[in-house]
Amino acid sequence: MRQVREDFLKFIPFSFFLIVPGMELLLPAWLMVFPNSKPSQWSSEAEQAAKHLVLKERKHKAAAQLMAKIPKMLYKLEKDAEINPDDLAKIKKLKMMMQSETFLPTDLLKYRGLFRQYLNFYTFETRH
Repeated sequence: MRQVREDFLKFIPFSFFLIVPGMELLLPAWLMVFPNSKPSQWSSEAEQAAKHLVLKERKHKAAAQLMAKIPKMLYKLEKDAEINPDDLAKIKKLKMMMQSETFLPTDLLKYRGLFRQYLNFYTFETRH
């Protein structure tokens, strides 16, 4: 749904080029200056594949950074005296689980309440 809305908003400048006589001659210049202004349906397969590959690489890099930061954050939480004892038990269990060989990143979803309450990932930067 979001992609459809974005494509619709991107189509507004193109309709201007079609409505005003002679403006279609400026369309190539517009696309050179604003290459991301064309709707996604007009992108070639190669462009879409390249964009998908970049997004996939960014996700993997972010996941690797996250998996490196979580144990450090859990260690800090474990030393905090203001942590609820029930949550402290969950933190210890999560630390042990992350050290096991059978751990999967999707297992972190069970502890999303813990992350929301104690760990702030709103400032987590994935671009470096």
